Amino acid sequence: AENCENLLIRLVPGTTRANGKDGAIDKGSSVRFDSVVLSGSPLVDDGITAHVVVTPNGEDEDQGVGTPLTMTCGTEGAVISYRVNGGEWKTYDPANDPMIKANYTVEDMSGRAACKEDLQLLLGLAALVMVDFLQLEIPKLYRMVIDGMAYGHVMEDGAQRAFDMDLLLDGICMPMVWIILSMVFGRFAWRVCFFGAAIRVEKDLRDRMFDNCRRLSREYYQVNKVGNLMSLFTNDLDTVQECYGWGIMMFCDALLLGVLAIIKMLRMDAMLTLLTMIPMAFLMAAATIVGKRLTDKWEYRQDCFSRLSDFSQESFSGIAVIKAFVKESKELLAFKKLNEENEVANIDFTKTSVLFRILVMMFVESVICVILGYGGYLVYQGKFNAGQLVEFIGYFTTVVWPIMAVSELIDMTSRGKASLQRISELLDAKVDVADREGVKHIENVRGDI
Repeated sequence: AENCENLLIRLVPGTTRANGKDGAIDKGSSVRFDSVVLSGSPLVDDGITAHVVVTPNGEDEDQGVGTPLTMTCGTEGAVISYRVNGGEWKTYDPANDPMIKANYTVEDMSGRAACKEDLQLLLGLAALVMVDFLQLEIPKLYRMVIDGMAYGHVMEDGAQRAFDMDLLLDGICMPMVWIILSMVFGRFAWRVCFFGAAIRVEKDLRDRMFDNCRRLSREYYQVNKVGNLMSLFTNDLDTVQECYGWGIMMFCDALLLGVLAIIKMLRMDAMLTLLTMIPMAFLMAAATIVGKRLTDKWEYRQDCFSRLSDFSQESFSGIAVIKAFVKESKELLAFKKLNEENEVANIDFTKTSVLFRILVMMFVESVICVILGYGGYLVYQGKFNAGQLVEFIGYFTTVVWPIMAVSELIDMTSRGKASLQRISELLDAKVDVADREGVKHIENVRGDI
């Protein structure tokens, strides 16, 4: 109340009379107050002056950047004032809800709710970077084992060390144990961060879709059947969530791990690295062509599923009419036709997806043949030793995952784009019945009969 100009006081007479007797004061009786004393902050009681209720309250639910705040008060005619993060006091206008300011930083802990998702993604990215760096240390340990078994000594930090039990335990086994434990922790961390963010994205989309559905007119539902809406809220949302969570991880992991592994391969032998990258160029070209076909086939698959869901919903809701007119056989034939279309669409999409994965494996195995052939020649020429060849193969097997991730990402992105386009059509659907601009929002409407 420190910024209020006027203070309204409601005086409620008690039940004790001046003569000491109990009982309410009769209507029309004179009541005299000798003095009214206010000490400290005015008392706020729900039975006298109602508290201001803010939604969301920040305790039971998270608040993201741009979340609208709604303030209500049960006291009729009350003027609500507010301020954000210790800023200037403002008068609350229901027609223009205040928004949470977007200028929060990581250091400003009062804005941790707004920064929570960004911090979680950064933490997941940091865990992913740590895992990738540690994963590239494993081929070095392989080389040390092979060199030690072949020559009886290893090169460590430019110095030659005898391959004995102390080196095997302290220099190879223990680092391998710590690398494995750190990778397990890192992979658990980035899964929680990335997939948690994907679940929140799905929740936000679902809320927006439901909010838009409740405002659409009946004409929209006459054109767009319930079966199609069911597929949007199930299959399409699941696809978008998968594309967001796995897609971020695959893109970042393929980019970082692939670049680091290729740099290490180039430092070992540039020609051998170039020969391994030639089949990968053909793979990327094939992936671009197949990716477009996957997008079209996924859209057709979703349409078939929508028609099947819509037909099933209508049949169940009108089962009494179907039985009354003895149309069971006709409905069964129609359902069988839609079911076969859905089956063919799923099989067709699966065939294309499996064919793409077979192409990926074929290119990968061809590169392994190139490495063994030309790498064996380098060992024969004395430019490589057996340990270095094993180390190079270890780096390439590390590159295989980014290559597989790119193929999976193309497949997943194709499905995600198709599903997101279907969801966007629902979110962009025009609301036929809407208030005109400038309409005042009415609260605490009261009336008597």
